[in-house]
Amino acid sequence: MKAMSLFQDCTYLGHSSESKDWIRRECLDQGYIPVIEYDKELGWVFHTIYPPDRTLVSRKKIADHFMQPQEDRHDEMALELRFMKYLQAQGHRVRRQVRCRAGVADIVTDDSVIEVEYYLSRAKLFEAVGQVLLYRQAINPSARAIIVAQAVERWAPVDVARELGIEVVIWTP
Repeated sequence: MKAMSLFQDCTYLGHSSESKDWIRRECLDQGYIPVIEYDKELGWVFHTIYPPDRTLVSRKKIADHFMQPQEDRHDEMALELRFMKYLQAQGHRVRRQVRCRAGVADIVTDDSVIEVEYYLSRAKLFEAVGQVLLYRQAINPSARAIIVAQAVERWAPVDVARELGIEVVIWTP
């Protein structure tokens, strides 16, 4: 399905991540960058899309709800913003939502590629490991691969990810 058709037809994707993940893959495969964010009440919301040439960004009115990140929100975007500010305060040059041939990395510094997950379940850990390794390979193979989460499910094999050389940081501001 065409990325722009998906954007026009799909806004509220529910609370399951299956639709979000499928739409994200479809768009990225076509060179588009979808912005799909989570709200506790609304679920996943597909509100903005960037075309391959980065011109003519399409944004729905609901995007206004997400455009002013609030640090007191309890979601992935807020955690990403807080961690980005923390890194900047430590003197790092930080870029957010960095597009590469493998997708869109949450945070990139000069020496790190960082995937942010608010809650790291077993399934989310598996997904985050794959993402951070692919993003690192596409952006800077010598960079540190880091997964940052605010909470972790006790069944998530964090120790195994660490054995692979991925830093897993359970970070609370």
